[in-house]
Amino acid sequence: MIDLIVNAERHRGWSSVQIEHGMSQLAGAFSLAYIERGAAKKEAFPLFEGDRCSLIYKGATVLEGYIDEAPAKYAAGSHSLSVAGRSKVGDLVDCSAMVTAGQLKKRTLKQIAEAVCLPFGITVKVETDIGGAFKKLDIESGQSAFEVLELAARQRGVLLTSNSNGDLVLTRAGNQRTATVLRYGDNILSGEKSGSWAERFSEYHVRAQVSGSNDFAKKKASAPKGDATDSFVLRYRPLVVIAEEEGTGEDLTRRAEWERNTRAGKSQRVLYRVRGWENLEGLWQSNTLVAVDDPVLRVHSEMLIEHVSLSFSEQGLLSELTLVMPEALGVEPLPMPKGRSGKNSFFGGV
Repeated sequence: MIDLIVNAERHRGWSSVQIEHGMSQLAGAFSLAYIERGAAKKEAFPLFEGDRCSLIYKGATVLEGYIDEAPAKYAAGSHSLSVAGRSKVGDLVDCSAMVTAGQLKKRTLKQIAEAVCLPFGITVKVETDIGGAFKKLDIESGQSAFEVLELAARQRGVLLTSNSNGDLVLTRAGNQRTATVLRYGDNILSGEKSGSWAERFSEYHVRAQVSGSNDFAKKKASAPKGDATDSFVLRYRPLVVIAEEEGTGEDLTRRAEWERNTRAGKSQRVLYRVRGWENLEGLWQSNTLVAVDDPVLRVHSEMLIEHVSLSFSEQGLLSELTLVMPEALGVEPLPMPKGRSGKNSFFGGV
């Protein structure tokens, strides 16, 4: 089923498998294990922490990365082996950014990402408009590579994710669709809705930092700003955000829209469990649109797959799909409220 390739050797026969990837986590992750009953074999366990590896499913690469953990255990009546690891971009999360101030000045997001990723041997892919060059990007000593990249991406309303090859991908909410429909009473095994409005606001006001000068008050008054509103939040809940850079009014408006949409997206999620790992086009993938028909949770719209968890156990092949509204991972306007019984009531609450 799933093959783990390490040092050109193929390892299979796993009794349990877990693979996760999503838009809210940079690095895809995996864990594989098996338990064999009977006398312990004398062969040495062939997998080690730090090994580079590939996960293959039906001849296609699912994940390229490294083994983080490789515990082994045996007793008189059984032995168990397991491995866990992440995509190549996991190093960006763990390690410090070894860049200089010059590499972050008057550079585009792609150029900054390439400077940060180069020492790790990680390729940068761009799938969306990333805006112009930054005047400068201030970072603190010891910040991780991901923290630096996330800081820059947030200013441009761009998502950081990775693909099956372990490349860093700069993207926004995708427009690829699956023809599979998630339907209550048909292919949905179970569903659950969760959310919180504690971090959602009616107004977002992003203000630029102002450089010091002898005429500070005048500069402060003329500083660029960006605003956005969330029409679903009916009571007065303003939030002021101080941008990390001296951006233009357009940049700050995009940042305000990004804050609004991502916070709205985090405020409402729905999780579905379905049988198997595949839809009509292949493996379930994050950043893919899927139609949902669920009268119980009152979801009757096209949703965006934010997170995918694929598992194999005694229960067989299962997929857990975490869905958000498509606008939640972009800077497009939120859908207009249609009341709590309306078509897009999911975004505004049910």
